[in-house]
Amino acid sequence: KVTSIRRKIVSLRQYNEFLSRTKGMKDVMSQYELPKTEKKLPQVLSLEEIVKVIDHIDDTTPAGKRNKSMMLLLISTGMRISELVHLEINDINHSVSNVRVIGKGNKERLIPLDQETFHYVYNYMQNERSFFDKKNSLWLFMMNDGRRMTRENFYNILQKLVLEAGVRDHFTPHMLRHTFATTLLENHCDLRSIQVMLGHQDISTTTIYTHVTHKQIMDDYNKFHPGNARRKDDE
Repeated sequence: KVTSIRRKIVSLRQYNEFLSRTKGMKDVMSQYELPKTEKKLPQVLSLEEIVKVIDHIDDTTPAGKRNKSMMLLLISTGMRISELVHLEINDINHSVSNVRVIGKGNKERLIPLDQETFHYVYNYMQNERSFFDKKNSLWLFMMNDGRRMTRENFYNILQKLVLEAGVRDHFTPHMLRHTFATTLLENHCDLRSIQVMLGHQDISTTTIYTHVTHKQIMDDYNKFHPGNARRKDDE
């Protein structure tokens, strides 16, 4: 695959650079260009699938309340799973209902929370979180032994929920992020606002979601097309 070829070329370039610096070897790798990769459209879940998984969570237990809080935060903010598991209790702002996220490059951003998500997560913080906090830590989400929740552990939790709920086989945390962005765009949210919430450094990264919003294109076409406007006037 192209991705494998690119990875191997980059590895050889680095090794060649090391030999040039330490052994005086000449550059033999600059003649090899990296093959271009095809950009894949992000896979998006339906809101019905997400609701089905969330509704399947038994939140009468501390673990269930924790798991549902994590799911609600992911679909309500579009944050990365790595950002979710590094949240601390002080990152939830009670006065303005938002969450502080530390993203790539240690950059901070603030993402608003809808009232349902905020109240659910706040309730978890006030009650069930203490069940997991064995070491008086600041982590928002922890495993049963008190250690910080990890990406791998959450992935396993998600796969178990998806399997039990009878939803599609391929269901990843990052697909929740894609769904968040696409849903906002389909409802005419400004692209710049989506960029800020997702923590994209370059807006060109955000524009990939414009390729998966066919519904918005059709809605705008039917609403603004001159022929449709004339037909409405005739009626």
